[in-house]
Amino acid sequence: IRAITIAQGLPSNEIYQTASLNGQVWLATGGGLVKYHEQPPAKVATPPFFTNLQVNAQNVAFTQHTFPYYQNNIKITYLNINYCLLGKIHYRYRLNTLNPWIETYSTSVNLPALKAGNYDFEVQAQNGDNLWSAAATYEFSILPPWWERWPFRIAALTALLMIATAG
Repeated sequence: IRAITIAQGLPSNEIYQTASLNGQVWLATGGGLVKYHEQPPAKVATPPFFTNLQVNAQNVAFTQHTFPYYQNNIKITYLNINYCLLGKIHYRYRLNTLNPWIETYSTSVNLPALKAGNYDFEVQAQNGDNLWSAAATYEFSILPPWWERWPFRIAALTALLMIATAG
């Protein structure tokens, strides 16, 4: 049993009567009489594509993958085109493969105050037959501040040792 709605081509979701003539189904809907043709379920869902990347409210190219520690407020905008769903496309996203999927109808995600580290943002779209698409991915890194990096720590430790041994 499948639900048949305007997403499958009906002029209205209101069906008043059905009839069958010579194996053909006719539907009396709120939008008129329809000769219904069963569409096979989709086997593939098209993945969404990225449309905009903002870092600290400034547009950035998707070719940039590394950001300093103070550029850690990221907004990713994506889109999928499916005319049958009339813009009500179900998406899911996650920030790393170990995180659970978060479902939404929104076409953008705000990722505020990210900690230093490597991230693998994935987003999928669902088609009218409830199939999830392949994931569109964007990999990026937030660098730690200079005082948390190993060269600074080694230099600071060396300076402390030199001061301690000189005194």
